[in-house]
Amino acid sequence: MALALPASEPAAAPFRSAFLAQFPKAEATAAALELERIAATLGLDLVPKEESLAPPAEGGPKETEARPKSFPINGNQRSRPAAEEIAAYQQAASSVSEFVERELKTPEERIGAPPAPSERFLSDHEGAMAAVESVLLRGAEVQWEMDVTQGHTAPIPNIQGQLRLQKLLVARALIEARRGETENALQTLEASWRFNETLSSRPEFISQLIVVAIAKLQAGALRKLDTPVYGWADRLRSQSLFSGFLAAFQNQVWYSNDVQDLTGEAGAFGRILRQVAEEFQRRDLCWWTPEKLQEAWNLATREQDDPTADYRAPNLMRTFERWRHYLIDVELTALILDARAERAASRQQAWPEKLLSVGRGVCPDAGWSYRPSAKGTATFAFEGRIVEDEGVALRLPLTFTAGVPVSPATQTTKPTPKPTPRAEREKLLDGERH
Repeated sequence: MALALPASEPAAAPFRSAFLAQFPKAEATAAALELERIAATLGLDLVPKEESLAPPAEGGPKETEARPKSFPINGNQRSRPAAEEIAAYQQAASSVSEFVERELKTPEERIGAPPAPSERFLSDHEGAMAAVESVLLRGAEVQWEMDVTQGHTAPIPNIQGQLRLQKLLVARALIEARRGETENALQTLEASWRFNETLSSRPEFISQLIVVAIAKLQAGALRKLDTPVYGWADRLRSQSLFSGFLAAFQNQVWYSNDVQDLTGEAGAFGRILRQVAEEFQRRDLCWWTPEKLQEAWNLATREQDDPTADYRAPNLMRTFERWRHYLIDVELTALILDARAERAASRQQAWPEKLLSVGRGVCPDAGWSYRPSAKGTATFAFEGRIVEDEGVALRLPLTFTAGVPVSPATQTTKPTPKPTPRAEREKLLDGERH
């Protein structure tokens, strides 16, 4: 299947009017509503919540409680899962997460058996999962409500529901790959990628936090597919998702209706965001440490004379750290894909002796390595030092072994034949004669 062409990437707007023009008010598309309907049969809620930016109220309804099948938003009746559908999903949810995280943390290609609840859930909902893929792969526009004029109360997608659906897609791809259905697995990951692009194209910063979490799942799953996947290495290295994050990071200033441009006191926070983003892009990824990120923020705050920005720094800086780690993760994945493509093109179907793309991507001087072995495997590693915040649950291994080890060749030397009783007697008599 051909990879989808990337949509136009969001950009950092120089004025609030440019931001409003880039992200005009919109309703949910027909494809988004169709995904909501299908997801509801999986026990997942994709309908945006009007209170999504606010913390849940104490004593509010639990997710296991029954909810109406639909409720109106902007004049549309929206599909939501019933109690029995939610309960069916929750019985499998923890095993799906356990399976995906276990496999993506394993530093080798082999895929282990999925837990019974997750395998059973995906088997029972095969039709719904196929329908989700169909919507995402047919090229229809998938977009949820948008109205940035509402500022920090603007509607956002149901990011929790999207993350849950993405985990199901990645689990499905891993199970397909384990069965040897690599083309089906690639199709599932293609649908997953396109779904994540719809979130990456949005303006709100909170969506970008989910984008990087989902993208890490996809990068980890691609490592486990023992097949050439042409075009994916270039897609990963294009940093298109990272561009969406940088735009959203800088566009946060425009959610305040009082800020029209980046001049004067009102525009100070926007100038800080741009200065930090530009500095981050100017230097090599591996130059950055949490301390240096904080220094860059402190410098921008002093230069733009906005001490009120300090309280926002910790969360914003941690997000940069996560994206930095992701860019290193996808470079390692891209190297694995490069080597698999070369192996598939060789007459001997052997790993290349050297991999020319090693050390040509991000962090070129940090110590990338590629080691093919006579056993039919190849090991890829990033040997540089990188720090990630302890709150990150899933860390992809920075050393990965691809290929399945080949058993030692059977000996071809003929064994010495065991003497027959007659030969032993003749040897004994011959000795007595002498």
